[in-house]
Amino acid sequence: MAAVATPHVHNPTNFTPVLPQNGLENCRRHSWHCLEECVRRMPPNRSFTCIESAQANARRRRPPLPPTSKKPQFLKQRSESQLTVTVLEQARDCDGEWPRPSTMFHAGKMLLKSLDFDALKFSSDDLVLFTLEIFNQIGVSERLGVTQSKLKKFILAARRCMYNNHYHNWAHAFDVLQTVFSYALVSGTMAKLSVVHRFSLIVAALCHDLEHPGVSNQFLVASRAELAIVYNDRSVLENHHAFRAFQLINSETIQLVSHFSKEDYIAFRKVVVSCILATDMARHGEYVAQLKQFLQNPDMEEDPLFSAKVLIKCADISNVTKPFPVAKKWAERITEELFLQGDKERGMGFPVTPTCDREKQNPSALQRGFGAFIAIPFFESVERYLPKLCGLSQRIRQNGDKWVEHDALQA
Repeated sequence: MAAVATPHVHNPTNFTPVLPQNGLENCRRHSWHCLEECVRRMPPNRSFTCIESAQANARRRRPPLPPTSKKPQFLKQRSESQLTVTVLEQARDCDGEWPRPSTMFHAGKMLLKSLDFDALKFSSDDLVLFTLEIFNQIGVSERLGVTQSKLKKFILAARRCMYNNHYHNWAHAFDVLQTVFSYALVSGTMAKLSVVHRFSLIVAALCHDLEHPGVSNQFLVASRAELAIVYNDRSVLENHHAFRAFQLINSETIQLVSHFSKEDYIAFRKVVVSCILATDMARHGEYVAQLKQFLQNPDMEEDPLFSAKVLIKCADISNVTKPFPVAKKWAERITEELFLQGDKERGMGFPVTPTCDREKQNPSALQRGFGAFIAIPFFESVERYLPKLCGLSQRIRQNGDKWVEHDALQA
């Protein structure tokens, strides 16, 4: 039976990754989602160290998808107006009882400034309390007139807007928040930011994945989801996260910044939106290029807004910099979420995105590939830009070695 034409899923925005002429050495310019495609198309005479050449050869010899009579099914979701009603209801219902501190909270409170914090050790309520503690520790809420009552309502509403995905869930939202907080302190960036910018950065970190559905932008575009249509296929999820954030911030129940002056609100909104949009990995190359420009021109004055965007980008992919037991737990979660997307693609009659194929991938290969081609080059540049963060890229290398040891034990 003849194959039925299916939409182009790997890069539904019609951007086809072009392999650099000198092989994979420069493939850091591509997003993580393009990494497997680059590996598949690598010329036979090229070599690389992260993913074993045997695996690469197998991918190059991968047969074409078998013919299928199954027509692609497109994703049906609740309309944007229905979701908006839900979010506003959550904002109105955020007056629930504030959780009480547990024994684990008192122990974890002392570790909030640590680069090795393990958010997965704590309960959802503990993470809520830690979030308020971070807002209080940056010392700007009272100076900006943001009351504890408003902050509590905002934090509870943000938690309600995080879905129960394997990876993109409330624990991830807090993990990025705490990592941004610790990076900003250790690097010295926090002291250089204005009061409004400090508050904006923490709010952006908390809200950077609101209502994440557990699938990628590429999947939403290929499945013709309404979100992709609303945002014209451009940074779909990131635009949605920012939109939801300001729905909560400006809701009648919360009114987080209702007392801000016009100038402060404009500055606040600019930083929050810019930082959330910076987490789109499709734009990763833009920030690598900007970092390179700063590093090649040491006389350039440091841009606090750019530093804030760099920090939230680092935090969003920071799992690979954590101690291996912590990094492994996050790796298993993100891998399962990717595989679930692959299952959806297979069930809908789409080609399975290479990084989402549970029949051909595993956490170790994905993590080592991501570390070698995306995370290490980026963190090395960040360490030159913010020298006090030195050591993160070395941790990624160490974790790569530990993944190899892990695979050997499992064999």
